[in-house]
Amino acid sequence: MTVQVQEITPTQAKLLHAHRSRQARYASASRMVVARKLQIEVSQRPPIWKRAEILFDAHVRAYQFHLANKCVRPEVSYIKKRCGELGVEYRDVVGRSALKRVVVARRRLMWEVRDKFGLAYADVGRAFGDRDQSTAMSAIKVHETGDGPLH
Repeated sequence: MTVQVQEITPTQAKLLHAHRSRQARYASASRMVVARKLQIEVSQRPPIWKRAEILFDAHVRAYQFHLANKCVRPEVSYIKKRCGELGVEYRDVVGRSALKRVVVARRRLMWEVRDKFGLAYADVGRAFGDRDQSTAMSAIKVHETGDGPLH
């Protein structure tokens, strides 16, 4: 039995040489990666989010701040001041309260805001808890004529 040795062509020799050089590059690259992994120093410090107090609900706080400060319009601050002078709660005036003293105060304040600031009826309603313009018109008319059921 004789073993036949195949001869390779020059093209095959180039391909074989290119293959062996690629394998050598890959092997040296993997040796470098292993060497670098050994040189990496692992820190024992905890991550930043554990070191300092970080509030993950910052968007909620920003929205609450926005809601608290959106009522800085001059007519709203006037309404708040006048509510204190009239002895009614601001939240009752802009809310759904139907108590006689609150309704009378709300009508009076709507008239005052319209007269003092020259706002449109829709803006007056918006200042009083997003009420409709027809509600503002009706309240101002009742206050001016003085013939409302709660006047």
